[in-house]
Amino acid sequence: MTIKVSSNLKNLARILKTDLYLVGGYVRNSYLNLPNYDIDIASSLSIEQIFERLDGTIYNVKIRSIKMGTVEIFAPNEVYQHTTFRKDSYNLNGTHEPINSKFVVDKSEDATRRDFTINDIYFNILSGEIYDKYNGIADIKTRTLKTIETPDKVFSEDGLRLLRLVRFATELKFNIDKDTYESAKNYARNLSSISGERKRNEIEQILNASSKYYKDANPIYGIQLLYELHLMPKIFHIDKFKWKFNETDFLPIRNNLPKHLKLSCFLICLFNTINNVQKIDFDKFIQIVSSKNALNLSNKETSHNAKLLKAFYFKDEISNLRKYIIKNQIVIDDLILILSAFNNTKLINAIKEERTKMQKEKVPLSIKDLKINGNDLNQNFEIEHSKIGTVLNKLLNICIFTPNLNNKEDLLKLTAKMLNN
Repeated sequence: MTIKVSSNLKNLARILKTDLYLVGGYVRNSYLNLPNYDIDIASSLSIEQIFERLDGTIYNVKIRSIKMGTVEIFAPNEVYQHTTFRKDSYNLNGTHEPINSKFVVDKSEDATRRDFTINDIYFNILSGEIYDKYNGIADIKTRTLKTIETPDKVFSEDGLRLLRLVRFATELKFNIDKDTYESAKNYARNLSSISGERKRNEIEQILNASSKYYKDANPIYGIQLLYELHLMPKIFHIDKFKWKFNETDFLPIRNNLPKHLKLSCFLICLFNTINNVQKIDFDKFIQIVSSKNALNLSNKETSHNAKLLKAFYFKDEISNLRKYIIKNQIVIDDLILILSAFNNTKLINAIKEERTKMQKEKVPLSIKDLKINGNDLNQNFEIEHSKIGTVLNKLLNICIFTPNLNNKEDLLKLTAKMLNN
């Protein structure tokens, strides 16, 4: 196995005049012959020493976190994240950020703050020395995820490590060590200390696992692990709902979907799974999983997912396809993609045919598309301001099916008849 080191990185190590190590995913992926997206490096040098030694060189430095001793180093065509060796202390309730960090000079102390053995291998950039305190190379060879030291210590310190465990197992197609697996089940409560934003980021990476390293990486394996490790209720705050994991319920997630729709598809699958056991309200479900302590979705994302979920759920109760399309026009393109994941070609074709027909007929899709507005109504009729919207909506409903009436003359006639009645 060869760990590729660029000339820029070797040059950096020479300028810094210290033992500079590649760490984390870069070393792990090199052993697995996988692409590297990030270049993490570490040494005993402080932030101040990094700035001093790189002053006037081709390398530019930007501070990421003084507390964590992290800087970004910009080289031609490469960016490195350097972290000073440190030892972290936690309050053991799962909070991601350590309560105290002490900078150290020994890499063996730095190694004790990491999560899994496969991420805890150090490669000396100039000498080629490998430092593998927790036998991570052996675990890479057996494709096993194992915590450094005891699993209880690792998971009690940082709840996010539970989701990272599932993500790595899914993305890398690794098995989880028995002791690590059993311990993880006991620390689900620590996810309550993790922000919704961080939880969402991990969940989306799990759902998009097949686009990271291996095309056959199975996101449903990740969902199953979330369920088996009792993490799902703590992520989505669905403790009160009764349901059981069934692989077939989540199969659509494996189908070809854009990355931004994987989460929406998952929420639809999850809703259906729960709703089959215990009837729940759409809006309540979306409100819970979108909340700040769950996935922390924006108001726009929450609204979009709620509309998408309702549109999908009521697909079998369509009394009028044209009205269904207009009602769901904001999400209709995403809905077609979701329906494709569920292999519902019949409804997809019907929607596409009807939309083509509507375009040819120039069907108005909203009040704004009518050839009449509130000012026209005020000028031609004595009508209360509060009723203008109601009248326009009635005119829209008429023009949806008789678009040839969408002209000012006919709309005024229809309004007169409406008001006289």
